[in-house]
Amino acid sequence: MRSFIFLALIGLLAACGHVDTTKIRDVQAQPRRIFVIETSPAALKDLTAAMENRLAQRLNGCGVQTGFAHMPPHVFAPSLDSSEADARKAIAARQAAFQPDFVLTIADPYDYRVELIDEAAHKTAWSGRVEPATTFSFMMDPAAVGTDAADKIADQFNQDGILRNCPPVTPQGNI
Repeated sequence: MRSFIFLALIGLLAACGHVDTTKIRDVQAQPRRIFVIETSPAALKDLTAAMENRLAQRLNGCGVQTGFAHMPPHVFAPSLDSSEADARKAIAARQAAFQPDFVLTIADPYDYRVELIDEAAHKTAWSGRVEPATTFSFMMDPAAVGTDAADKIADQFNQDGILRNCPPVTPQGNI
């Protein structure tokens, strides 16, 4: 019984995720096209897919077109490996073809570090750190963690005035 109570308490504490953000500059017009570059290990593909699907759903609901690219974590680090250079070039080509207003980078699925970059100004417009309400554990549902993180990012965009005229959020169920 004690172990059940302990696990229940940990579960309640884990459900208290939060977002720390910094709105660095005012975004005058709502973004129309956001290209998302997310970084996570291949082992977390279910989490990544759920996050991408939910973030696309939320942003599209606000009238924002989205494009996505996945970058393995080691590609952000400088390297002389030609396969990593090729991966960076491929993502840059996809980004250029998409012609985004903003680029959203999402790094580290354990403690999402996010940055929204204004493409025209080549400056960070918004940055933050998202801690999903569902934490990594042997009991986690990767899809729930990804969905929760995407909702937190979209909700914070709304609160910080990055997105406007978004429809009300439909709860996705318990996480």
